Amino acid sequence: MRVTWPAFALLAASTAFGHRSSPLPPHVPVQNSKSIDFNHAVRKSNVSVPFEVDVPLKPLDGTKSCTVQLFEHIFANSYGTPYVGTYQPPKSGKCGDSSQWARVTLELVGKARGRQYDRIAGIWIGGAEVLRTSTPEPTLAGIEWSVTKDITSILPLLKASQEIVMELDNVYNSVYNATLNITVSATFTMANRQNPPAAGPQVPDVVLPISALVSNNNTAGWFTLSSPTAVASVPVTVPSNAYRAVVEVYASGHGCDEFWYSNPPNDYVALAGNSSITLCGGGPYRELQVFVDGQLSGVHVPFTTVYTGGIIPTLWTPSTGIHSFNLPPYYFDITPFVGGLVDGKSHNISLAVANSGSYWFIDANLQLWLDDASKQTKGGLTHRSIAPEPTLKIHEKVNNKTLDAQFDIVSSRKFVVQGWVESSKGRVETTVQGTVEYHNGQTYLNDTNISTWTQRTSEKIEVTSKTTKVLNNVAESQHHSHPKPVTTTDASQSTASSQGRVTFIQFADNSFNITATVDLGISTSINNHSGGKSFRSSLAETQNGSGYFWENGANTETLSSANQKTQLKYKDNAGCDYSRNVNAVAQKVTSDVIHNDCK
Repeated sequence: MRVTWPAFALLAASTAFGHRSSPLPPHVPVQNSKSIDFNHAVRKSNVSVPFEVDVPLKPLDGTKSCTVQLFEHIFANSYGTPYVGTYQPPKSGKCGDSSQWARVTLELVGKARGRQYDRIAGIWIGGAEVLRTSTPEPTLAGIEWSVTKDITSILPLLKASQEIVMELDNVYNSVYNATLNITVSATFTMANRQNPPAAGPQVPDVVLPISALVSNNNTAGWFTLSSPTAVASVPVTVPSNAYRAVVEVYASGHGCDEFWYSNPPNDYVALAGNSSITLCGGGPYRELQVFVDGQLSGVHVPFTTVYTGGIIPTLWTPSTGIHSFNLPPYYFDITPFVGGLVDGKSHNISLAVANSGSYWFIDANLQLWLDDASKQTKGGLTHRSIAPEPTLKIHEKVNNKTLDAQFDIVSSRKFVVQGWVESSKGRVETTVQGTVEYHNGQTYLNDTNISTWTQRTSEKIEVTSKTTKVLNNVAESQHHSHPKPVTTTDASQSTASSQGRVTFIQFADNSFNITATVDLGISTSINNHSGGKSFRSSLAETQNGSGYFWENGANTETLSSANQKTQLKYKDNAGCDYSRNVNAVAQKVTSDVIHNDCK
């Protein structure tokens, strides 16, 4: 038996427990999802409830809200057949007028029963992605799960009728017999005195999708990047009175890049070609990139999300991996480029994943802020200092006979981009600067059957905007003879870590055993300062798990168990202090302690 490494990718190939996000061969029998009764979903007895430990949405005290079901759909044999419907904004009444919405949230509720892989999914409204998620693996007794997300950032699209699409590629046959039954709703919360309507710096005036739906309706919105040189581009025409722009990127690795952070260099993959395990290569460094008319604007290293079928499935039951239900978007402030985009012409926004293998799903939303008091802004890019590609230092020690190996990959990256925009608000000079530090260490032992990895990334992104009042006439000069500059700073700092050890043992009867320990962690801090007001927040979350998986040679019997501990702590200066600690032993929660002091 020859398997694909990482060993945890093996589960996707040989059992009902792996993550499968690429189409299966065409010989898989096709079932008609319309003929399946929704009541097939879940029986209430012994239903488990997988959940992701996350910070809940802050309550908006004293507000009224209404919830509208957007769609209900059963995903059976659904590869290449997304749900496509129409979003209609709720009528005025109990949901209020759209100009009075303080917040809009999306809720996905899923039900499944039987045997099935975990699946990747996305939801788009008006071509803009609003949720990237992965599904938990069901049980014979059934599961129910839910995901809630604040989608107020696409408020401009929610005010009008839009196409709504959900892609969830699933297989339904006599073996993988669980359909995925999905209900998606939106909750519209109306403003009051304490919670004003959503507007201003937090909500853009225009959202332009950078997705495959722009040119190809009724398909998934993400682009598929399958090589290090692959790029996805979408032409956009920016309103002539724009003064600020941010690109919100959604990205997730799959196939040989599902565990990209554990991939060894290509030369070692070639050397180990005769081992019992086929390795995925390309090295472990991946970098999200956004280009404006071919010019690189900034970079982010993605988080090491582990889906619920990854490594050992029972590691993620019932508490799933960090960001597995709600994959985070990555933000690129491209305001320094705005002056060159407001000429009424078409411009290209391009997305790439440096060093990517096969494959990545990626798309984005272009968020724009407009100057209501003018029809035309102007500006220019004044400075751009960013290397076109990362520089990697690779240190390796390899025994060509035993295949024992050790790798250390290090990268350090800095960039600065500056530009100005002039509007009725004055002249705004924006500087975006970032620092990315990266280290990855790997070892392989026992003919590659024992693998370890350790990865740590540190990012600091700071956006500074300095506004100086433009004196257009004498009267203005008399009242503002010595205008004071206004400086706005948005600073974010994040540290992410992951490490693991996986041991694969295959026996003479073709049965095999996998043992693993996995640790994940993320720590972020945000410091926003504008006009004498500031917002500060910090978040720290860790997961520590260990477990085993055994399967017989006929692929008919399996044993698996795992223990996991998840700890989360969040605090901000707006009155929120939240923590949650969850312990699970043999897939059962033994303790769940929540402290919620959020005003």
